[in-house]
Amino acid sequence: YPSYGESFTNSGCLTVSNGTFTAYLSRLLVGMKENGTKTITGVLDLQSSALGPFEVNGDAHIGKDTGEAPYGGLAGQGQNQNGKGYVYLPTGTVNIASNLYVGDVGAGSLGWLELFGTTVTVGRKVAIGATGVVTVHVYSASCGLNLQTSDTNNFTIAAGGRLHLSFEREVPRMWGLRMLGDQVSYLQGLRSADRLTCSTFNGRPAEIVYTEMHTVVRGPSVLGTVLMVW
Repeated sequence: YPSYGESFTNSGCLTVSNGTFTAYLSRLLVGMKENGTKTITGVLDLQSSALGPFEVNGDAHIGKDTGEAPYGGLAGQGQNQNGKGYVYLPTGTVNIASNLYVGDVGAGSLGWLELFGTTVTVGRKVAIGATGVVTVHVYSASCGLNLQTSDTNNFTIAAGGRLHLSFEREVPRMWGLRMLGDQVSYLQGLRSADRLTCSTFNGRPAEIVYTEMHTVVRGPSVLGTVLMVW
C-alpha cells in the first residue's frame, strides 16, 4: 500500500487522469499517521479515469489511524492527529471485504471520500468518524454505500462526521445508500441529527424506505401530470 511520508511533513498524491485504474489490494491506507505535529496528506484521485476491478481484501482507512505501532512506536496511541486523506472515485464498483473507516478524532485530521457515481460495497463495518466526510453524487443509476450488514452497530456516524447524498438528476428512486434489513428508524435518526444529509434535483426530501429486504435512501419521485377524462 502507499505510505505517505510517515516521518516528516509531506504529502503524496496518486492521480489518474486517463486510462483505466485496476487494483487488488490487501488494505487501502490513505492519509493515516501516528500522532504528532507534522502534517501528512494523502490523495487518491481517480475521478477522471475509468474504474476497472477495485478489490480490497481487508480494511480501508481514509484519514484514520490503524492503531498499529508506527516504526516501533506504541500501538493504539494514534488519533490521526494532523493526518488528512482524500479519495475521489468515478463511476464503477469498489468492493471492500472488511471495514471502511473515514476520519478520526485527532486535531487537524480529516478523512474525505467523494463518490461520483461509484458503488462501494462494504462487507462488514462502515465508521465515519468525527473528522470524516463522505459525499455521494447520484446521477442516472443507484450508487453510493452498499452495506452488507443488518447490524446498526456496523454503521456509525460520529458527532461532527457527515454522510451527504446529492441526487443530481431527474431520475426518481435511485438510491445513494443501501443497508440490509429494516433500518428506517435508525437512518431517520441519523438524518434528524444532521449526520445523514441529502440534497435533491427538485428540492423535495429524499425518501428512506424499506424495500426488497433492504433499507434505501433514494431520490424523490418526479412530479407528474395527471390526465383526467370525463
